[in-house]
Amino acid sequence: MVIGLPKLLQRKFSPPAREQPHHPSDLGLDAEEVWLDAVDGSRLRAWHIGHSRPSPVLIVLHGWGSNSSLMLPVAPTFHEAGYELLFVDARSHGASDTVDHMSMPRFAQDLEAAIDWVRGLPDVTGVGVLGHSIGAGAVILSASRRDDIDAAVAVGAFAHPWELILKVPQVAALPAAGQWAILRTIERSGGFRLDDVAPRTRVGMVKSPLMLVHGANDEVISHEDFDELSRLSPPGSESLLVLGAVHDRLDEYVPELPHVLSFLAKHLHAPRNGDRDEGVPRNMTDYAALRAEKDEFFATDVTSPFEDGEFEGLKWFAPDPALVFTVTPEEADGSEVTMATSSGSEQVYRTALTARFDIGGEEVALTLFSVPGYDHWFLPFRDRTSGKDTYGAGRYLDIPPNDDGTITIDFNLAYNPTCAYDDGWTCPLPPAGNWLQVPIEAGEKSYK
Repeated sequence: MVIGLPKLLQRKFSPPAREQPHHPSDLGLDAEEVWLDAVDGSRLRAWHIGHSRPSPVLIVLHGWGSNSSLMLPVAPTFHEAGYELLFVDARSHGASDTVDHMSMPRFAQDLEAAIDWVRGLPDVTGVGVLGHSIGAGAVILSASRRDDIDAAVAVGAFAHPWELILKVPQVAALPAAGQWAILRTIERSGGFRLDDVAPRTRVGMVKSPLMLVHGANDEVISHEDFDELSRLSPPGSESLLVLGAVHDRLDEYVPELPHVLSFLAKHLHAPRNGDRDEGVPRNMTDYAALRAEKDEFFATDVTSPFEDGEFEGLKWFAPDPALVFTVTPEEADGSEVTMATSSGSEQVYRTALTARFDIGGEEVALTLFSVPGYDHWFLPFRDRTSGKDTYGAGRYLDIPPNDDGTITIDFNLAYNPTCAYDDGWTCPLPPAGNWLQVPIEAGEKSYK
């Protein structure tokens, strides 16, 4: 992965030249070849696949020894969903300039050169990044030190580059002293410590919303790496396991890209602060309109969790104004809470607020959690309807702030997590402290 520097190591770990079998035009996409400046003055070749603006831009970065051409199978799905795309060749890859060595931090430098270029375009509504393999590590590294990435997707990320290098047979066969010499040479030549840049270290520092994607049959990166990074990711991060997918066959991930689109849509198409109130119903007609809009989305949108023709309409309780509560919350202590998930893994969230109010004569206290990159708080809960009229694992609410310091908890807006419709998703389960002992007959019912 990271290129060492006596000449022997440099030759041994130079990225292999790979074929470039695809051009965007092969997929019916109009693309412009553009050249970006790397931090050392080298030239980076990129394909810019435009879209009508204003629009979000997704930057796509390949893995070790790969190139933009080999990432193109994912392009049509993202472009059809409304994204402008920039497919970048890292240095010493594809058509970009060749340099003496490459490393994961250098991949991150090239990704950041692409981000700077995109940020200079007019009418860009958001910038997302998607990286594969070492490109995924670069995504995590860049997202941990920049605050201008709106959403990050890491596909096939490893936990630590040195652990991957140790799997190379020639390195694994060396005695410990020889391995140590290689490690020190890599770090001295690159000017960094592998421990400092490893995804294991950096993933908890990511400043943007993050999604981790892993192939269930990945023969290069272990499932343990995926589980570890999922566990260490910031609160609100999402994880997607793609059944049957191996490491380098991006076409095997395409059927599951609607999950990625759904994640991106939350952060690259979402209303900004100050616009949120438009989505808060003020009367019963507003509830009906929002529910019709959600039905339309599930029935027609490319990011829907349902296949074409499969969706039969959501079921809802009748709106109940008695289940709308405006309260002044208490600040929570920001402590970490580990939530189990629907896939058996765990996710860590930080407490943000505590809301105390009375429901049907019962005093309740619900904890709201912060989610990086969101302009609202996350409220997962269960109640006495769970597993009966409503989804058994619980439901969610998104709670925006009110201008006067209060919050409005409107249970008529309660919705099911995506795993209620598609068990390929990983969804956090409400912690025991948010299990209500009263029935909440409001919001979305069970789909089936």
